[in-house]
Amino acid sequence: MEKKILKECDLTAVSITGGLWKKYQDLLVEHMVPYQLNILTQPGGSLDTVREAAGETVEDTGAKRKGTDLGKLLEAASYSYMLRPDPALKEKLDALVDLLCRAQLEDGYLNPFLTAHRKEDRLQSLLMSHELYSMGHLMEGMLMWHKASGNEQALKSAERMGDCLHLHFGHGEGQIPGYDGHPEVEMALYRLYTYTGKKEYLETVRFFVEERGQESPEHPHFYDYEQERNIRLYGKPVLGTIADWADRHRPYWGHYEYFLADKPAREQKEPHGHAVRAMYFYCAMADLAAETGDAGLYEACQSLFHEIETNNMYLNGSIGQDDFWEGIGKAYDLPSDYAYSETCASVGLILFAQRMLKMDPSAHYADIAEQALYNTVLAGTALDGEHYFYCNPLEVWPYSLYRYNKRHIEVSRYSWTEVACCPPNVARLLGEAAQFAYMYEGDSVWVNQYMTCEGDFPLEAGSVHISQVCDSYPWKGNIRFTIGQDASFTLRLRIPGWCTDSGEVPVLTVNGQAQEISTEKGYAVIFRSWKAGDTVQWDLPIVCRRVYPNPRAYHLANQVAVARGPLVYCAEEADNGALLSRILLPEDALLQERWESDLLEGVYTITAQGVRTSLKQEKLYTSRQPDLEPVTIKWIPYFLWANRTPGEMRVFFQEKRK
Repeated sequence: MEKKILKECDLTAVSITGGLWKKYQDLLVEHMVPYQLNILTQPGGSLDTVREAAGETVEDTGAKRKGTDLGKLLEAASYSYMLRPDPALKEKLDALVDLLCRAQLEDGYLNPFLTAHRKEDRLQSLLMSHELYSMGHLMEGMLMWHKASGNEQALKSAERMGDCLHLHFGHGEGQIPGYDGHPEVEMALYRLYTYTGKKEYLETVRFFVEERGQESPEHPHFYDYEQERNIRLYGKPVLGTIADWADRHRPYWGHYEYFLADKPAREQKEPHGHAVRAMYFYCAMADLAAETGDAGLYEACQSLFHEIETNNMYLNGSIGQDDFWEGIGKAYDLPSDYAYSETCASVGLILFAQRMLKMDPSAHYADIAEQALYNTVLAGTALDGEHYFYCNPLEVWPYSLYRYNKRHIEVSRYSWTEVACCPPNVARLLGEAAQFAYMYEGDSVWVNQYMTCEGDFPLEAGSVHISQVCDSYPWKGNIRFTIGQDASFTLRLRIPGWCTDSGEVPVLTVNGQAQEISTEKGYAVIFRSWKAGDTVQWDLPIVCRRVYPNPRAYHLANQVAVARGPLVYCAEEADNGALLSRILLPEDALLQERWESDLLEGVYTITAQGVRTSLKQEKLYTSRQPDLEPVTIKWIPYFLWANRTPGEMRVFFQEKRK
């Protein structure tokens, strides 16, 4: 695969300086990180598990302490420190790193829960233990704390984890010929490789990616081998407290589809399995394809991404329809009211899109990343930064939440939960959001996401500074770029899919002069010999529009949603009354927008004149058609729902046709 691979900007080279993303990074620093640190480090929290693993005596509070999410939080807190250095935060994180290092075993193994509670089972039950998944997040957290603070202990700990994995896994004598049930460590090892340049970490990434799903008469499937060995030695296939759960659910996993281990990586062409596991494994496949030029892996990644965006993705950029195994369902099976749509899965989708964009600079990858960023990741946290959604359905009727297949749906964000993977995942993504704005290579800069930020780019023509100002985005599409140095290079501006879909045409001016727009792969291409102080004005028309699902989407037949720019909109009971299902949107109803500065910290709302069925009917069934009454329908951006009085929410409505 002969391809130029685009480069992401280092976080030290690009910074967000204003607008919506600055607001969320301030929320990260001032509320999200302090709140999460307090929960995970208080007595009975995850830190107690680390203390036990380090040999300290800890009072038994009866709390379930897993320690899984400390790595993600360490990474998020590292970004927080980079954004706003704080001596008190540094003291806390240095102490956390020191404690984690004391819990690290001699060979570099670091999994506090296993070390504290099941040390004899370490590396013996990878199918369901999340051992390497947890090590991967800890590795990434350590790397980012070294980058943020220069803490050498953190870097050494990350390298020791990488050395441990390289030592224990492979086809050599005495090595384990297997891989974790939850992919993630592959991404961490690749990050460690790019950070240190040590090839052995890349070799381990290659082993984990290529070994997954392998099976032949001479090569038993690793999970079969592991479970048969465990039955022989310990009397049960899966070790630890989750054994009963694992055995009970095993028949529903299919042939290891849940774990993305049903077939080798290059043969995985259709998305399936546990949605977060899938996204993390596809990221690892893409990393390896980009690094090695592996055409087979690249083609598999292309196919997987295409299938996700055309068949399996919800309008809000979320994935994973099935709640039973938190998994990716069949194509076009997209029920709004019991969608699982885990926040972490959308985080993974964004990371996958970023990797695909590096190998193939086509705007649709950045479009999907934007869709997930604004409509699921931001929806995953409340405006206070201290309440979170695990699942992100497109319809909620609180009255029906007693049903078994809706037990995962919440009408309000939770303050915390036993499986708290999403809060630190959202936090770390917000911390690194500036990296999504740009990519560069040779003499070109690609603008992928619009956010007020400053960036420096080491181009072939020399170092170039670009300032981007779009403080009103996504409410308004006025974006201004200022070039910092004399240089000849190409600036490529993404033309959002939502913009072309609405039929509106962007307007481009350079130094006040209107320009014809030349396009390539969804980007407006501007090549010139720039002078310091040159300006580019890029005006994207942000208008209200209707969005219609593919007719193959069974649950969405004859329905319509409303959107504005990159934002999907929803209707809440707070504005529209109860039983939102009664509402019909006439096909000729005019969508009208209005800025409301005193609502949800300032927001454009959309209204239209619709109708709804009257509640006059007393009988459960009748031959008489229900009466219709006029109603003003009001929508707010989906990412802001559930920040007011709990109640119903709905994205799709039946359209009333003449």
